Amino acid sequence: MARGLCRRRGGDVSRIIEKELKTIQLVRRVTSTSNDEVSVVLAEFHYEKGLDSAATDLSNALHKIRPLLPRDSSPFQVYKVSSATPAVLTLALTPKEGSHLDLSMVRQLADNPIKEALLRLPDVANGEVFGGYQQVLRVTLDPDKLQTYRLRPGQVMQALKACNRNTPEGLLVTHQTHFLLKNRGEFIRPEEVGAVVVRAGAGPPVYLRDVATVERGIQERLSAFHGNGKPAIGINIQRRLSGFALPTIASVTKYLPQLERQFPGIRLEIAHTQGELIHTSVTNMVDALRDAIIMTVIVIFLFLADVRGVILAGISIPFTYLITFAFMWLFGFECNMVTLTGVILGVGMLLDDAIVVLENIERHYRKLGEDIREATIGGTEEVMLAILSGTYATVVVLLPIIYIGGFVQTVLRPLSLTLSIALIASYLVSVTILPILAPTLLKIGGRLGCHRGCASERAGKGFPGHAFLPRRAGFLCPVGAGGSHSPANTPPVGNAAHANPWRDGAPLSFG
Repeated sequence: MARGLCRRRGGDVSRIIEKELKTIQLVRRVTSTSNDEVSVVLAEFHYEKGLDSAATDLSNALHKIRPLLPRDSSPFQVYKVSSATPAVLTLALTPKEGSHLDLSMVRQLADNPIKEALLRLPDVANGEVFGGYQQVLRVTLDPDKLQTYRLRPGQVMQALKACNRNTPEGLLVTHQTHFLLKNRGEFIRPEEVGAVVVRAGAGPPVYLRDVATVERGIQERLSAFHGNGKPAIGINIQRRLSGFALPTIASVTKYLPQLERQFPGIRLEIAHTQGELIHTSVTNMVDALRDAIIMTVIVIFLFLADVRGVILAGISIPFTYLITFAFMWLFGFECNMVTLTGVILGVGMLLDDAIVVLENIERHYRKLGEDIREATIGGTEEVMLAILSGTYATVVVLLPIIYIGGFVQTVLRPLSLTLSIALIASYLVSVTILPILAPTLLKIGGRLGCHRGCASERAGKGFPGHAFLPRRAGFLCPVGAGGSHSPANTPPVGNAAHANPWRDGAPLSFG
């Protein structure tokens, strides 16, 4: 978004500017507001066009139509408006008690050395000084003396404009070197203003001090600022368009003690900062992430009744988030509400691949009777393509949001990319780190219920004629003695021995 401002005949000027700005490439909308002697034209651009490029094209268009505007119209002022325009930090400058400074002197220091020092910080893009108290040299004309010297106020204004500027006069060239001739006429002290000649001719010249009084004053205040309950001069600190708020705030806060030592008569205080709001938001999101991880672990334990599931969550989630945050750092993402929301949304999906891989390795090891090394390799290879397809399908659904364009892409692209990175990282962890730890996981804990061989022990000890087979959720399923059961009416045993009679076609009977 770029904004142009021009004075004089607002309606006519606005129409001319609007027609020209609508021809700029990738302009989205052009609106204007015309008040007394002021025309404000607002040009909005699509996100595909960079803000610097838009400002350059807008300035070129305004210079192109400059001859079409009234001659006495003020020069254009172009302002860039973006997400980095709101101030991340506001400083309040007040003179200390016992100091010889007043607010007008503080304003002059804030406009020059203090602002220049802040702009040298690497994370600061701009510093806007406001609050009034701008120093001016006030010239008060005496009507009686003007009448005596037969002068008009317009003649005095022309004389001041002609003298209050630095102009090059030419170049003096010699055989050995050359010199640039320059007329330094810009006013610095009130005495220099009073020495301006307002009329020269026959007789003695008439100086400005003969017809007017010159004194220091304060420009009419159009704004006011109170910092921490006191009248003060404010400085709004803006971050860079590609930067972040917290580094900018930290950089300025760290530099304030050095700035106070350079200007001992000025008290510099932080009147407002976005840091507290950002810290609170991020802290709340981190707490929500912690609660989501805890709830995921509890749900896994309640539904699977598996100690290994809890251990699996404790291993997979840290590895997955380590990879996710590493890629977020490489892509230049910030840990804000959008990216942390993507991380939280991915908590429930991160363990899907790991659970499938571990369960299949266990099936190869316990039901098929394979060696632990062969079970790990075979179980992982068997489901690798399947879980890749599921992960790929989920990531593909997020791709349109990443490239949808416009404001939706600007806001939701970090969320979609973060969630996609987390899903891909969970797949990589499930097929690389998890198979390495699978032998250890299979030896630790197990499902709540019976281990291999416990069913026959229970049948022999306390339940003659019946056997209790453990199911996945830890429930016990009675099987009648002497009966024959087919795969259609009896589920497979989760921790059977080396052979699977249902797979081989033989009925399971007890007698």
